[in-house]
Amino acid sequence: MDKNTAMVRAVVDAAKSKPPEFLRSEVRYLALVSNDICSLDEAHELLGLCKNLVGFSALYKFTALALLPILTGIRVAQLGICLGELFRGSKFDLAYPSFETITHLNIFDGVDTKGIERLCPQLAMLPALTHLALDRRWPRDVLMEVLDMCPRLMLLSIFERDEKAEYRSARVPFVYDARFVIVLYPNFYDCWNDWENGTNGLSDVGPGRSVL
Repeated sequence: MDKNTAMVRAVVDAAKSKPPEFLRSEVRYLALVSNDICSLDEAHELLGLCKNLVGFSALYKFTALALLPILTGIRVAQLGICLGELFRGSKFDLAYPSFETITHLNIFDGVDTKGIERLCPQLAMLPALTHLALDRRWPRDVLMEVLDMCPRLMLLSIFERDEKAEYRSARVPFVYDARFVIVLYPNFYDCWNDWENGTNGLSDVGPGRSVL
């Protein structure tokens, strides 16, 4: 069991022994990123009790449409999610009230060409969005379009392992936008270490990262 799993497991156990006021007032960030931390029903119950969440992230079995009505009642500002998994079998719909308060959106998975075409205009319609992080499989020319369509964006970042040359070679003709940043993560799990640092008020780009 990794550290993140153990921490969430402790919160799940606390939910069974503490009064609802404890989770409502004390839990500000929650990440469900390992299938063995709790059941889906437990996850939904836990999320529903954490009424003052600022940030929420989910992977694997926890990425389900059933999350959205719960998140609507919490109105989180920071969301990390696999949109392909979330809207599996249906069209992307960022008009859902859950997305109205999102300032920081991290889309973990890649999206196919048709999905990108549907998604980009919807990103531009999110009223509070200022920071967007995307999977490395998004082409650079599409990223430039996203920046053009979303003038309120302050930062658009791409998480890469070591393929920064791919994005450099795509600068034909040269297109520059100071809001576009490539963050190198040799190890995917470093993302979660940095996520935890960010929840503690520390830098969310850890030592040794290259920011281009």
